[in-house]
Amino acid sequence: MFCVFFRSACVNAFLYADDIILLAPSFDALTKILRIVENKLAFLDMALNASKSVCIRYGPRFGRSCSEISTNSGEGLRWVNTCRYLGVFLVASRRFKISLDNNKRSFYRSFNAIIGKIGRLAS
Repeated sequence: MFCVFFRSACVNAFLYADDIILLAPSFDALTKILRIVENKLAFLDMALNASKSVCIRYGPRFGRSCSEISTNSGEGLRWVNTCRYLGVFLVASRRFKISLDNNKRSFYRSFNAIIGKIGRLAS
């Protein structure tokens, strides 16, 4: 069985438009889930873009290196320490972790641009 339990529900994927997150408890399970997804995409005449796809690891062994996962077309998926999904940066760690540093930086940049334009004219 290759299931990740979230509040007693079996969850293997989160989907939003054309963005997909696959969850698996092990390397082998991730490979099997990836094959299933690729076969379904092929049935729909779609393909996985390996250059935009990455793998990230959570758990006690998050810092250890992993073997490369290859797609049906033979392209390899990179293992990374951070990745972006729907504007939020996921960070590899012992427990699920996100980074909002880029979001804060973007907010302050926008705020400073607005204040720079209106200056002391704002009430």
